[in-house]
Amino acid sequence: MDFVIKNTQQKCLAAHAIRQQKELPHKPILTADTIVALDGKIFGKPENKDHAIAMLLEFSGRRHSVMTCVCFGETDPRSDTEVKIMFDLVRTEIQFANLTANQCAKYWDTNEPKDKAGAYGIQGYGGLFVESLEGSYSNVVGLPIVETCKIFKEKNIGYWLNQ
Repeated sequence: MDFVIKNTQQKCLAAHAIRQQKELPHKPILTADTIVALDGKIFGKPENKDHAIAMLLEFSGRRHSVMTCVCFGETDPRSDTEVKIMFDLVRTEIQFANLTANQCAKYWDTNEPKDKAGAYGIQGYGGLFVESLEGSYSNVVGLPIVETCKIFKEKNIGYWLNQ
């Protein structure tokens, strides 16, 4: 959990440093990072087919977590260099069905898991592996929408086209 929070905050600070270096306008910056974890182990994107199959088989019949940290940073109006950061950590629990190596290999052939943390995308064929979900679906897809909108609302930033 600490890893994803720290990583997201570092992304936000790096973006602010670039903005400052390039003398761009002081605008808020939103960053996010998602990890997939099981038994304290973080699963990134698969390196190849065998790696993807191994990851998916580790999730087989088990429950794992998808955690996303959404970070909102803005320059403190009293200082050009200080950044005020607020963040929200969203955790979703996923129960996977029992999988076979053959199912995982066929899934790899769809090309879907190649750029996905944990080697699956819930919004596509990977959704076939998800037996149940507890928490935010949009978190697993990539960005927890409800929580992101809460941050915008707290900062009085509209998110509707006609706001």
